[in-house]
Amino acid sequence: SLNEWQATQDDARGVKIVILSEVANTYAAIAAYQRKTEIASQIVETDEELLAIASDRFDAGLAAEQDVQAFKASLEADRA
Repeated sequence: SLNEWQATQDDARGVKIVILSEVANTYAAIAAYQRKTEIASQIVETDEELLAIASDRFDAGLAAEQDVQAFKASLEADRA
């Protein structure tokens, strides 16, 4: 009857709210993951540039091999 119909409608609204909430949470999680991925890529690019500079400085006799190895280790760690 009317009360059952209204109860069914209330249940349907509740389900819609739960689904919309889950969609919003998933969207936010995906957006955050994409941003973290972008930042990680930028960090790796910076590490690669720093390693190239350190290598050039080493080749020119302006830096120690230890410096090159440190930048290489940093790059490998950030790639992981």
